[in-house]
Amino acid sequence: MGVQVAQRRLATLNRIKAIQTSFQNDTVSPNQYIPTMAVPAAPIPVQTAKRFLRAAPATPSSTFARTFKAEAGSTPAELVELARIDEARRLIEGSDVSLKRLADTVGYANRDGFRRAFMRRLGVGPSDYRKRFSTV
Repeated sequence: MGVQVAQRRLATLNRIKAIQTSFQNDTVSPNQYIPTMAVPAAPIPVQTAKRFLRAAPATPSSTFARTFKAEAGSTPAELVELARIDEARRLIEGSDVSLKRLADTVGYANRDGFRRAFMRRLGVGPSDYRKRFSTV
């Protein structure tokens, strides 16, 4: 595994930490109005991220994911999905962009996958969420 892969993993971990921090700093927590939202318990310490990156070249991906979940409370895939849905939530609240374009923007290949992930994380579809929380 090369330096570029390690840099991408570090960038992903930094993005995850930023998202976790944004949840902690929101004046209204998503859990206050959508109780099914899965929010990580705490930010990932920098030392944990460094330990993962040092072990990454010799660690199979399943072991990496299992260890990551034990330390961070969620798998890398769950945290990436959370990051995508959090960004989608913010875009829905502040813009009138189409849901298809929004799905593309946050990294989903199609609207159905985006809708399913949104429902899984927030318990409500993106259209209904827009009706309730859009400021545009």
